[in-house]
Amino acid sequence: VLVAALLVWWLATHERVWYDRPLPLEGEATYNDFYAVQQALRAQGVRTEAMPHLQGIEHWSAQDSLLLGSDTRTLGPQQVDALLDWVARGGRLLVATGHQQTGVADALLQRIGVDSSLDYRCFMLHGGLEHEGPICLSAFAFRAGERAQFEVAVGDDSQHSILGRRNWGLGQIEVVGTLDALRLNDDRPDAHVARAVRGEADWAWQVLAPLLQGGVLHVVYQSELPPLY
Repeated sequence: VLVAALLVWWLATHERVWYDRPLPLEGEATYNDFYAVQQALRAQGVRTEAMPHLQGIEHWSAQDSLLLGSDTRTLGPQQVDALLDWVARGGRLLVATGHQQTGVADALLQRIGVDSSLDYRCFMLHGGLEHEGPICLSAFAFRAGERAQFEVAVGDDSQHSILGRRNWGLGQIEVVGTLDALRLNDDRPDAHVARAVRGEADWAWQVLAPLLQGGVLHVVYQSELPPLY
């Protein structure tokens, strides 16, 4: 009887509370910002390969795709030529301009027809829930005379956009202002923006879906060397 009374008292005065406890990242997730995206795509049968630097383009198929998550300013002229030649043969490229001052020298972005920007743009997603607010992302600017080359542009009439898509030969290039919504590690200055967008699965899929054409999705993540001390 005493045990039963204690049990009743315990259940009446205590409540089970669930809570999430963040765990430190391990393995590849500690250095590959797109690890979570890759795992989700692999679960859907998409073949993906990750690398810290752009390499091996000459061996890629015309059905392959590339998520270029590294700083585009690190690409040399020969790499830019090889990359765009591969796209022209049928490859698909997703690239971010980054949140930088307009006019910064960038061979790849110049060839594509866009510039980075310090602006943000906010838009409501079509089909979103009524209580959902707009998504706010780093925008990019079209270079003079290049806007008409983009079949798709999500932006406003001030020539700033958060997403653009254009054909390039037999392939396709997709441009966004930032890829932070797809990143796992988020210690950038505008991380609060990325976190606000992270729950928008519709936006992430809108960015990723055009890349998938049955081949391998190559992912180049931002490689940073650890300090030596």
